[in-house]
Amino acid sequence: GAIERQNGYFGVEAKGGIEVKVEQDPNFEATNVDTQELPIWIQSTVQGFLAHAFKFMAPVSPRIVVTKHKEAEVSTAQVDGVTTKTVVTGDGKVLTSMELTVRNNNNQFLLLEGFSSRFTRKLLSVFVNGEPVKPCLNISNDLTYVPLIRSQRIGKQYQPFGISLVFEDSLQRELDETGDFVLELPKLVALDISEMNWFLSVPERYFFIKGPGFFDVGMGNVPPAPGRIIIQGREDKFSHSNVLSQGTIRPRSALPESHEGGFGTAGLLPVQVEIPMLRKVLSFNGKLINHSSSQAPQLKVFFIKEDILNPAFLLFTLFIGLTLSITIFSVFAERTFIAFLGAITILFLEISAQVANNLFSAYLPFLESIIRSLHHGIQMGLCMALVWYFLTRLGSDSNKPIPSKKSA
Repeated sequence: GAIERQNGYFGVEAKGGIEVKVEQDPNFEATNVDTQELPIWIQSTVQGFLAHAFKFMAPVSPRIVVTKHKEAEVSTAQVDGVTTKTVVTGDGKVLTSMELTVRNNNNQFLLLEGFSSRFTRKLLSVFVNGEPVKPCLNISNDLTYVPLIRSQRIGKQYQPFGISLVFEDSLQRELDETGDFVLELPKLVALDISEMNWFLSVPERYFFIKGPGFFDVGMGNVPPAPGRIIIQGREDKFSHSNVLSQGTIRPRSALPESHEGGFGTAGLLPVQVEIPMLRKVLSFNGKLINHSSSQAPQLKVFFIKEDILNPAFLLFTLFIGLTLSITIFSVFAERTFIAFLGAITILFLEISAQVANNLFSAYLPFLESIIRSLHHGIQMGLCMALVWYFLTRLGSDSNKPIPSKKSA
C-alpha cells in the first residue's frame, strides 16, 4: 500500500518460513538502510525478523513479494545414550536390557522393529520414566509402539528421561567348542542414537573375540539413564504424555492394532526384570547409530573353549622351561653360544608377549594365557636348574674318596 508521509522510515518484518522482498522499480524513491537506523519506536514493535529497512523523502508505494517456503522436518526426539547389558548362557539363551536416555518434544511413540512373529525375540518389560507401560504391536507394519512422555523444558533445554526395555532371545543352539554367534538389538525407527555401551556377560572357560562390525572394543562416555522424573511437580507423569492425551480424542481406528488389546498404562502391566550378570563381562562401544541404516545394531562374536588351547599352552610352558634350564646349564658348562641363544630367545618372547598384550589384549584375550604360560615356564626352568645343581653337588660329594684311618 501507499505511504502518504512526505519523509520517514519503514521496515518489513517476516515470521516463520516466509521470505519477503521489496521490488525497487525506477519510481520507488526510497533508500535501503541498515535496520539499526530505524527509529526506536519502530524497532521496539518488531516481533519477528526485520528483513528490510528503508528511508524515504517522498510518498512511496512499496511492492512487497511474499514467498511461503515449506518447512523442513526436524528431529523432535533424540536418544542421547544407551546402556545395553546382555547375558549369554552356555545353552544358548540370551537376556538383554536396554537403558535409553531420551529427550522428546513431540514424538508420540518410540517405534521398535524386531518384536514381531518373524523374530525369536520376546519383549518382557517396558518402563518409561520409571513407570511400567504396555506397548502394542501394529500388525500392518510389524512395529512395536512404546508410548512416550514429553520432556520437561527448563529454559531452552529439554530434560532427558529414561526408558528401560528387557527382552529375551535365543542363539538357537548351545555353545560348542568353537564357533561364532551374532547378537542383534531391536532397531529404533526414526530415532538416532548418539552413543551406546554394550556389556556382554558370557560363560567362563571360553575365549571370546569380537568379529567385524560397527562396535569397537571398550567403553564410551554414555550418560546414565535418569531416574524417575516428576513432571511439573505431579506424580501422574503420564497425564503429561501427548500420547495418552491425544489418544482420548483420536478415533480408535487411528490407533495401532494390538494383539494384546491394551495400550499405555491400562491392563496388566509388566514387572521389572533384573539382568543376572556373570563374572566374565566384555565391553563394546558404538557412536552415531543412524536409524536410516538398513541393519539393526549387531555384534558378532567368535569363541573357542579354553580346553582346546590348554595343551598348546602346556607345550609352550615346557618349551620355555627346557630352554631356560639348558641356558643355565650352558652357562656353567661355558657353552657361550648356546647360553646366548637361549637367553635371547626367552627375552624376545617375553618382550613380544608384553607388547602384544598391551596393544591387543582387548581384542585377543588369550594373550594373557600366553604370558602366564611363559612365566610358568620360566619358573619351571629355574626349578629344573636348581634341582640339577643340588643333584650335581650331591653326586660330587658322593664321589669324593673316604680318607683311611691311621693305625695307632
